[in-house]
Amino acid sequence: MSKIIKTVNWVSPKGSEIKVEIEATKSIEKEVSYSDGWNIDLGNKIHESKTISVYVNGRCEATTYSNPSIVEGILFTPKYIAKVKACGGYAVLADNVIINEEKYNIIMDAIVTVTNELELAFKNETIKLEVPQTDKEIASENSAKTEIERATSIIAEFKERKTEILSETAENQWKINYNNVNNEGGEGYIPLRVTLEDVEWAKKIINK
Repeated sequence: MSKIIKTVNWVSPKGSEIKVEIEATKSIEKEVSYSDGWNIDLGNKIHESKTISVYVNGRCEATTYSNPSIVEGILFTPKYIAKVKACGGYAVLADNVIINEEKYNIIMDAIVTVTNELELAFKNETIKLEVPQTDKEIASENSAKTEIERATSIIAEFKERKTEILSETAENQWKINYNNVNNEGGEGYIPLRVTLEDVEWAKKIINK
């Protein structure tokens, strides 16, 4: 996981020490779908997060995941806009921290710096983690993906089927009977249905 932290510091007109800490992370994490007791591996996904915390004299007073918002337009009431302007404010951070235009620009510049540095750090980290795959490894990976897709399809049919799931032996007899009735014993369409053995195999694949 890559992490970048930047801080912006100043002293308020009343003498309070203000610190705005910007922390951003980016990582590759395995994504799993949990459905009806089945854990299906969806592969690796990139996850990003950003937290902005405001400290006053060393105490955390507010935390947000959003950039500061300029107090204007339809997002704010005329009364609130007038209140912010009256105290020299320009933007609001974490819903209750009012900052002037100078501090807003400094914080936004810091956010851009954090974003750029995070992208570079993540890129470098990812390059180190990447190991060239051999043809055998690629073939094995593709085979595993095919197995998972097939197993997922079997489980889906198992859950949705309204008729009984049969063993392979019973299913083969069902196909013969179906062909005799619908195709008069000749060649024709015969539904391909999963068997009990297929379901057991699918369970083992998904539970790996």
